[in-house]
Amino acid sequence: MNTRTDMSDKITEEFSYEFTDRMGRDFQARVCIDADQLVIHVYYGKYRAGHMFCTIRGDELMLGDIFLENAVELLGVPIRRFVCRLFRLPKPTISFRRNGLGSEIMEFLFETVSNRGIKKIVGQVPVKGVAENPKLLDWYRSMGFSVTPKHDDKLWVAEIRRPINLS
Repeated sequence: MNTRTDMSDKITEEFSYEFTDRMGRDFQARVCIDADQLVIHVYYGKYRAGHMFCTIRGDELMLGDIFLENAVELLGVPIRRFVCRLFRLPKPTISFRRNGLGSEIMEFLFETVSNRGIKKIVGQVPVKGVAENPKLLDWYRSMGFSVTPKHDDKLWVAEIRRPINLS
């Protein structure tokens, strides 16, 4: 799906792309970009796997919320729900973390914004994010971000920055 709509002074572009994670699972990302934001929603079949929200300010992209689901219940099939209730089994779940999905989305983001005049990506890493994923700062470094720790802030652990290589 590729559409372009002129809404007053904003140009909105919507498109989707497909990719595979390290486990060989197929995903679809739906992307919406306008003059001041970029949103990516990621789906695994009918299940929402995650999202990324960003704000565009001139030639700078500010990372907002980046989230991948950790345990999505797979109870779409009625017989599965029945069997789980009958035998008091735990609900079957699927995780979308630690299989390259975040890296795939971030690489796509780099490619997408480099074609739109964005020169750098910046953001802040929340304390909660590092509490949930202790290797988060290392992941940002592996994606090419410089990580500057913030020692005096109760909400944010670090600031991140990455220049975009314009083609």
